[in-house]
Amino acid sequence: MAVSKSSYDYEELLACARGELFGPGNA
Repeated sequence: MAVSKSSYDYEELLACARGELFGPGNA
């Protein structure tokens, strides 16, 4: 996971990870 932007908040990264790992498909 490479993030070139430094404007990403920690919560945003977590939210993105949750959406991918714990999304509706893996609920």
